Amino acid sequence: MKGADAIYTDVWASMGQEDELEERVEIFRSYQVNEKLMAKTGKSTTLFMHCLPAHRGQEVTDSVIESENSIVFQQAANRLPVEKAILVNVLGTGGAPERPSRKASKAVYMKEPANPDVK
Repeated sequence: MKGADAIYTDVWASMGQEDELEERVEIFRSYQVNEKLMAKTGKSTTLFMHCLPAHRGQEVTDSVIESENSIVFQQAANRLPVEKAILVNVLGTGGAPERPSRKASKAVYMKEPANPDVK
């Protein structure tokens, strides 16, 4: 941990592994991200990252996830545009408009007359 710029963790039991939670808690307990572990970096600027949702009290303590060094909510906000784009693509609604051809674009932006004979 010494000198780490960031510490990243995830849940100890993902979807479909709920029946293994008790066993996993025992195995991973010593890996909980807490203030003591963050201090082992020797840096006051070490960032805490998590892909969410977090299970407070398991993989991370409240004090770490709510600290000034936590960027978990910024991470979530950064994912939002991509998640929205995936939904638009999957649902097939509100997609990006077709891009006009170069010729059509030139006519629109150069404000060429509709009738080429008009000067």
